[in-house]
Amino acid sequence: MSELMPAPASGVVWCSIKHNWPCLRGEEDSPSYVHIAMGLGSAISGFVTDFFTYETTKSVVVKSWSVGIINRVVQLLIITYFVCYVFIYEKAYQVTDTGIESSVMTKVKGFGYHNGQVMDVADYVFPSQGSSVFSIMTSWVITENQFQGKCKETVSLFYCTDDIDCEEHMDESYLGNGFVTGRCLLPPSDQNGTQSSSDKNGTQSSSVINGTQYLSDINGTQSSSDINGTQSSSVINGTQYSSDINATQYSSDINVTQYSSEKNGTQSSSKINGTQSPKNETRSSRKYVPRMKRKGRCEVQGWCPVENERVKGERMLYVENFTIFIKNSVRFPLFNVTRGNFPHTLTASQIKRCKYDPVTNPLCPIFQVKDILKYIGSDVASLSDKGGEIGINIEWKCNLDLDVEKCLPRYAFTQLDLPFRRNRVSKGYNFRFAKYFKTENGTEFRTLHKAFALRFDIMVTGNAGKFSTIPTVINLVAAFTSIGLGTVLCDLILLNFSKGADQYKAKKFEEVSGESIDTQLDATLSQSPGSELAELSIKQGMKSSYDSGAGSLSADQAV
Repeated sequence: MSELMPAPASGVVWCSIKHNWPCLRGEEDSPSYVHIAMGLGSAISGFVTDFFTYETTKSVVVKSWSVGIINRVVQLLIITYFVCYVFIYEKAYQVTDTGIESSVMTKVKGFGYHNGQVMDVADYVFPSQGSSVFSIMTSWVITENQFQGKCKETVSLFYCTDDIDCEEHMDESYLGNGFVTGRCLLPPSDQNGTQSSSDKNGTQSSSVINGTQYLSDINGTQSSSDINGTQSSSVINGTQYSSDINATQYSSDINVTQYSSEKNGTQSSSKINGTQSPKNETRSSRKYVPRMKRKGRCEVQGWCPVENERVKGERMLYVENFTIFIKNSVRFPLFNVTRGNFPHTLTASQIKRCKYDPVTNPLCPIFQVKDILKYIGSDVASLSDKGGEIGINIEWKCNLDLDVEKCLPRYAFTQLDLPFRRNRVSKGYNFRFAKYFKTENGTEFRTLHKAFALRFDIMVTGNAGKFSTIPTVINLVAAFTSIGLGTVLCDLILLNFSKGADQYKAKKFEEVSGESIDTQLDATLSQSPGSELAELSIKQGMKSSYDSGAGSLSADQAV
């Protein structure tokens, strides 16, 4: 809208300073409708005229060798970056498909020798379906003839001297090979001549420690003993011993000391030298025995006998001669292009004789185990005992602007568990599986295998690109825009670090003060009432913003 400014006379004058409308003086306080219509018409005409105008920036040419060299070097670096890296290396002119679809099939061949037996792929490859993740077993720890029942634990955490030690670990059964029952099983004899005996069917157990006999009736069956010719079911040399695990009381008198506990009930107490005390005080008063010097083993319920963790597995021979066949097909859905990892011209006789080599035979899909281990800097001897994890990466990077037959895979090998090789725990790779059998009477038993293996993970990555107009235009615009960074850098130098910075500022920037504008406005409004146009003029000596051409600074003035 136009700006209507009141004239200083007695009447009201409506005029436009911006568009030089005629200032019309009326006798009334408001203009007539004719004058208003003329003002609106002039406003619309001025808006249309201003809209269809072209403005351009004013250029200042600085004739300076140093600034010019800096400007051209910066522009050259930017152009080199976009041409060499963005367009040639990154191929920014292409549209890229990273949603690769892949399928992998594997097959292992070879014969090994383990524990006097010849092993084939059905014995040492798991799983047998030939997926992208599979394992080749290198050594085994075999525990045969395991039946469901109760037996002693072999894990060092469950070493014990009495039942109290085992009760403390009843909530930690997951660290062993079965559920901890809370009972400590002592060895048949110890260094002090301690003797113990037990009935495996769970009906009677007894022990003699330093001449003192202990009886326990596991299933609640009456047990007895005759010592020094005295027959008694509950009294031995005047001392009473009895235990019923499934009942509520266990008591013993050792060196005039009485202990009693109710395992499945609620009572727990002890009497030391004739003084009754709670069980936790009895536990604290027990003499501490280092775990590795404890002769007893906690009883567990599960598959018995349990696996012995200290047994070392026996290696399988000739693992390094096994071969792995990898069949990989990929598809780039954006371009509907499908490729395979070996040429379609490869014959059956050729594929049986070839072996992968990154230089001489990079497209052969058959890999020998010893070659793979060599590529990762290892060997079978160092990985057989504990196993390991090996990654095979198939990378597809295809430029579909070229012939599609040039879209070929590249293989890379790495040891995935390398960060854990120096760890004291959880080294390598192992897993367990069992083979189940039945006796003639139908009782199930099994053979447990703890296998150490080389686990192979086959990973497929890649992308495909093809020319497209849209990314090409976007990156060209970015390149041309970035060239202007040279001008920005040179302006910073000229405005802040050059000797002629003030002269450059005077040429580059024009300043118009507010007082000059007010003076010209007052002169226009004070013109005679009969004037038809109120013309504005730039103050004498001030440069017009409509000047054309380019200002010029010499080298001596700029720098």
